Amino acid sequence: MSDINSDLRALLTNKQEMESLLLLEKERRGADKNRLLFVGMANIANYWWCAMRSVLETRRDELLFFESYLADRLSDAQKLGIIDRLPVNSEQLLDVGDDISWHDIAHLLKEKKAVRIAFPSLPALDQNGNKVAFINPDLPVELRTQERMRLESQGIKIGNVEEMPPLLRGKMLEGTRSECYPTIRWNFEYPPYVLVGVPDGITDEFVYEFKTTQSQFLKRFVKPVAQAQADLYGYFFRRGKKRYQIYVMEEGETETFESDIDKSLVERTLHDFDRVDSGWILPLPVPWKCKNCGDGERQLCDKKIPNKEEIRKKQREGKRKVKQQRRGLPE
Repeated sequence: MSDINSDLRALLTNKQEMESLLLLEKERRGADKNRLLFVGMANIANYWWCAMRSVLETRRDELLFFESYLADRLSDAQKLGIIDRLPVNSEQLLDVGDDISWHDIAHLLKEKKAVRIAFPSLPALDQNGNKVAFINPDLPVELRTQERMRLESQGIKIGNVEEMPPLLRGKMLEGTRSECYPTIRWNFEYPPYVLVGVPDGITDEFVYEFKTTQSQFLKRFVKPVAQAQADLYGYFFRRGKKRYQIYVMEEGETETFESDIDKSLVERTLHDFDRVDSGWILPLPVPWKCKNCGDGERQLCDKKIPNKEEIRKKQREGKRKVKQQRRGLPE
């Protein structure tokens, strides 16, 4: 008998095969091959940072979300005793997992243990494509020194933690600053999408999300994203409450927020994301946010929205008129 885990790894690393399976699954569902189908909840929540970036990054990463979807269905089907080997036929392979219920996922979650993963350092590429590594600032001084020596012996440049990409910084600090709860990744259908999500934690009462940001100024832009992400997790993982934390680096403090899941916010976020995905141009974010996008993303965005300055001018004029009306001043 073949090893199902090794067969699964071989399947998931075969990009050509995964692309073919993605197209087949879209065909099976009656979806256009060029239309988004598999999306990530974290990407969806980033709608509240920048809607266009949220859509563009989700399109870029759709194959990764499909891989997560397929991997979870196949591996969980094995854990539940539904299969003991991967089907050879593509149609049968994609059918695996159809009979996995929410009760099954809840059962698998109860078997999960809370695990904290602390990274000594994390790799990245700088703007010139050169390797750079960021050392975890929460390591004891002795371990930080050892890690620096190890990286420098390999000729790897050491980056400033304050200049880390936000997602990388969050991944690193989550291992030392966040609360620790069990979690599980799973997928949920919400036409026209299949959403894949993995909360930072799940308890019997609430879902948990952890974010980091540089300053109090940026926190007010990060908070809506964290809230929406926690609401999405709570809505789909069937929890009534959310608990999310934002670690502010300049103060070295973590702020905690707790409230009921906002179903209306979830529905609005998914509805408006779908509208942008379908071509709707909504109010643009503040210009400085565009500097955080890569060159490729900016080029795609500029192609989608060639008249940004004109749109922003109209937005400013609209805000000015609203303020005048509120003050009772003539336009």
